[in-house]
Amino acid sequence: MTPGSWNVVLHVSGGFVGLDRELQVASTGALTATDRRRKTTTTSRAGAPRLAELNSLISKLSDRSGGRSDGRTECRDCVHYRVELRTDSRTIIADLDDINVSGTELEPLIRALNALLNEALAG
Repeated sequence: MTPGSWNVVLHVSGGFVGLDRELQVASTGALTATDRRRKTTTTSRAGAPRLAELNSLISKLSDRSGGRSDGRTECRDCVHYRVELRTDSRTIIADLDDINVSGTELEPLIRALNALLNEALAG
C-alpha cells in the first residue's frame, strides 16, 4: 500500500536535558524543524532518498500502530515522542517514550524522523 499524501509531526521532549523539539514533514518534502529551547526554526526540503524511506515506513504501518494515547508514562527521565501522522486514509496519533517505543511498529519511523530532525537542526 502506498500512503499517498501525508503529513507527520514528531514532537520530542523531556530527557535529562529538557528537550523541546519538533519536526513537521510532508510527502511533498516540505520540512520545518524547531528547537524551542534554543529558539531556532529552520525550513528546508527533505531529499528524495529520505522521502522514499519515510514513504516506505509509513506504508508499512498498520491501523493499530498508535501508542499510549493518554501521553502519560512511568518514565520521568525518558525522552518522549509524540507522533501525529495524517494520510489520505487515516490518522495515527501516538505518545511513546524511550522505554515503550522499543519493538513497536512506530519505532523505525520515529528513529528516521528523529534523525531527520537532528540533521535539520544541525544545519
